[in-house]
Amino acid sequence: MYSFKKNNLKNKLLCSGIIKHVFMKMKRSLILLMLLFLTFGGYSRQDNDTIILKETFLYAIKDTDTLYLDKYELKTSSNEQKPCMIFVFGGGFYAGSRDEESYIDYYNFLALNGYTVVAIDYRLGFKKAEDIKDNKKVTFKKFLKYFEYTIDIAVEDLYDATDFILKHSEEWGIDKNMISATGSSAGGITVLHAAYEISNGGELAKRLPENFNYAGIISCAGAIFSMDGKLKWKDMPAPIQMFHGDADKNVPYNKLKFFRYGLYGSENLAKQLRKREANYYFYSERNVDHYLAVAPLYNNREEIMSFLDRYVTKKMKLQTEIEVVPMEISKIKNNYKPKDYIKQNLNP
Repeated sequence: MYSFKKNNLKNKLLCSGIIKHVFMKMKRSLILLMLLFLTFGGYSRQDNDTIILKETFLYAIKDTDTLYLDKYELKTSSNEQKPCMIFVFGGGFYAGSRDEESYIDYYNFLALNGYTVVAIDYRLGFKKAEDIKDNKKVTFKKFLKYFEYTIDIAVEDLYDATDFILKHSEEWGIDKNMISATGSSAGGITVLHAAYEISNGGELAKRLPENFNYAGIISCAGAIFSMDGKLKWKDMPAPIQMFHGDADKNVPYNKLKFFRYGLYGSENLAKQLRKREANYYFYSERNVDHYLAVAPLYNNREEIMSFLDRYVTKKMKLQTEIEVVPMEISKIKNNYKPKDYIKQNLNP
């Protein structure tokens, strides 16, 4: 075990549950340099005049919903197949869009680093609920019914968009075995559920080709909802990276249980994946709220590229945990309750 002490960060890395590197209160810039060293490199930067192409495609029509996706890729003459990153936007399953300005730089960043990026529409289940559209109070019991339906249709749309990409992979020059998915907030919930459904052979997963699995999953402030008690991972899931703040009142950092129902946040999922001996990368920050639903797309690109390089491309067997702890700031109490989710997400 190696121990270093300096100014402003507590960082714990677990590699395959065997080697531990502990960095106590170290400056963030130094930590990021060390992470880049561990990845045996970094990500490339391109000239400002590099051209990124954007194309829009209709991938599904479902009742009154017309679903599109945007494809971003670096203009190149190379015929080499590229990895693909699907992006699922956030917005509480009520708002948001695939082409929000706050996401575009992240798409360009990935495109500049050799990824074909596909930002997708998906149906917003809460937007369809009359009580929510009319801004009425929603009971938690009623919310549970909305929530299961809402997540299911979001995952269904993600799977259908994935299938659309697979069918066009040869034409688009995409490596079928290197399709990953990123999600922010509601999108983080969606991509985690997509991984969980595949792991357990769920009915929705049958919309995908047999034996398909994502190369990697990146969730920013996501969680998994269960109406059947404790989560069970039947088969080994895809490598999963999670970002979450422990003071998040939009999506629980640990878990929220209500009788047999549960909403399991990143901290709880990390414990499950560790026990399952699955490959995961958990980055958390103390006293930080839902800010980590989007901030990692800008502030944690080194960690994202480390995950993609080591877990996805090189397929290394790793378990990584990083915890950022601010100095001289009292712990924020976060007794997450069902009413918090309703208040933060459904009754603006």
